[in-house]
Amino acid sequence: RNIKVNKDGKTVLYTGTVAGPRGCTTEEIREYGIRRETYSGKVLTPLGLSIDTGDGTRIGKWEEESNSILWDDGERWAVKEKPIYTVVGEFIFLAYIGVSTLAGAKGVYDGFQRKRREIES
Repeated sequence: RNIKVNKDGKTVLYTGTVAGPRGCTTEEIREYGIRRETYSGKVLTPLGLSIDTGDGTRIGKWEEESNSILWDDGERWAVKEKPIYTVVGEFIFLAYIGVSTLAGAKGVYDGFQRKRREIES
């Protein structure tokens, strides 16, 4: 499940799996099955402490100390941190892209300079 607060700070996009009208309990999964859904929800308070997923069933409260949302049915969704190897891998990839871009720009600049010298001679 993923909840992303949009740039306006007032709306959210919920994407994830759902089963029944109240969530994904074992009973609801048996009765309704699991499906993937997307809802446009909203932030209910100016400080962003309450969230409505927009599906008509879930309202939750952000809890800073546990870095999670506690929903009105007692379920808690915690923020998943990226493993360190993912963070390091992303950094190496972005550094490679940056160096490659600079090398390409230098090659283009050198080509223009070479052409200018040829024209001047």
